[in-house]
Amino acid sequence: MKVLQYTAAGVLQEVQISSTLDAINYSFERFILNSSQTAAGVLELVTEIVPDSDTVAIAGLTLIKGTDYQVMTNALGNSEIQFLPPMLPGGQIPIEAGDEILVRYAYLPINPMLEFRKEQVILSGIDVANEYIDLSDEALELSTKVYLNGFELTEGQDYTVLLGTGTTRINFINQLASGGLLEIEEGDQVGAQYTIAL
Repeated sequence: MKVLQYTAAGVLQEVQISSTLDAINYSFERFILNSSQTAAGVLELVTEIVPDSDTVAIAGLTLIKGTDYQVMTNALGNSEIQFLPPMLPGGQIPIEAGDEILVRYAYLPINPMLEFRKEQVILSGIDVANEYIDLSDEALELSTKVYLNGFELTEGQDYTVLLGTGTTRINFINQLASGGLLEIEEGDQVGAQYTIAL
């Protein structure tokens, strides 16, 4: 499957990824911002997008993810395009009511054979010493999101996912591992969201 991703240099490129999720759909939507969206600096989509599959443009100019906008998931499980300071009122290129926003993204169709799961774990001393936790069920590949004390972590940079054991093992690495700048501690709260096959 091919998705659009930003490189570390902020260049948009199409890359091939492998996934057990073989039914991904793509959408290209056009929005006209209203005054409440402009004031809030948020554009809500009606689905949750596949991570790093988004491209956002305004007035024909492609925005830079992480500089001009970020994508977050709200309490309803829908993705939101949240505009960052350069795009907010008073910024260098502020959004305004009536602006046309084009959004391209990938999303997973609703599938009755899949189920969404959420778990919260308060790290014990054993979890910290092991530098991993096991979730209750085995997640589908590329469906896991992990949060530490409310902040979303990055797979491959902050943690790895081990599947194939009937559970999902989250291994904390790099700065979150023992001796790291932000090493995990007993009492830290880990949240996980993932999809399982029924």
